Amino acid sequence: MKYVIEGLVLLVLIVLTIYNFWTKYQEGKLSRVDTPTKPTAESGNEAFPSPPVVPSMPPEIGTGNAVFQIAAQRALNFEGGYQRHQNDAGNWTGGKVGSGNLVGTNHGITATTYKAYFGKTPNKSDMKNLSQSEAMSIYKKLYWDVIKGDEIADQYTANIVLDGQLQHRFNVRLLQQSLNSIGFSLAEDNKFGKKTITALNEAIYVDVGQIYNAYKNRRIQYYYELVESDSRNQSFINGWLNRINSFDDYSNPNNQLAKKIS
Repeated sequence: MKYVIEGLVLLVLIVLTIYNFWTKYQEGKLSRVDTPTKPTAESGNEAFPSPPVVPSMPPEIGTGNAVFQIAAQRALNFEGGYQRHQNDAGNWTGGKVGSGNLVGTNHGITATTYKAYFGKTPNKSDMKNLSQSEAMSIYKKLYWDVIKGDEIADQYTANIVLDGQLQHRFNVRLLQQSLNSIGFSLAEDNKFGKKTITALNEAIYVDVGQIYNAYKNRRIQYYYELVESDSRNQSFINGWLNRINSFDDYSNPNNQLAKKIS
């Protein structure tokens, strides 16, 4: 009888033990043997470190390639509307002062550019009726795409280079000369090819202010060369200088660029 009682007590203990185990198991207090979960960044596992915190910056700086609409709108605002100057070669259908008909320009689009885009020589009415949306389309196809604007790594540099492309027939050469002045060895052929865009972006990554200011100063120098080569350009020099000086230097700590970059 003694052994029967001891056996029953032992059985009860076993049952209680199993019951307690099962209860805790159901409550999640004990782990089941299961497929291990992958460690996550939240777990603090060193194999999955948390990503670094990147400081916020304006969307047009340092976040990739330049945006056409930003550069084009700036240029469009500065170009203004229709104008007709007999001493400006771009106003003549022949591309030279006194050559062809004097039809003027609109939104910075010259008579020869109008013909290149639309396939016909404009008259005065055509030029006057050129819309802003048409001008933007011309900017994109005949200017922005030529300078590979989508590949330029800095928005402000893209802005000033597009502005130069709209104004200067030999703008790419001016840019190549600027790059060469800071240590590159590009052919100054006025062709914006792979070597030029590669050099420009390298210069931007190394010191964007250096290439930006070198190019701006080269354009200023070029204005005076134009006046020296043709005295009729004297009447345009103040407007040209106002235009280029609307682009702040990167080196000035009090200007808009420095404030946005800081």
